[in-house]
Amino acid sequence: LGNITGVAVAITVGGPGAVFWMWVTALVGISTKFYTASLAILYRGYDDSGKLQG
Repeated sequence: LGNITGVAVAITVGGPGAVFWMWVTALVGISTKFYTASLAILYRGYDDSGKLQG
């Protein structure tokens, strides 16, 4: 409910430009999450018993 209210208030107060900035921040967040998840998979290791860690 808070997400819907926050978007409605942002559009009401900031105008349609608020939607643009929401998209920009969402794309930056998605890119960051993808990058960190890719690095985590790339650099994960094995423990002494041969099981994946990380």
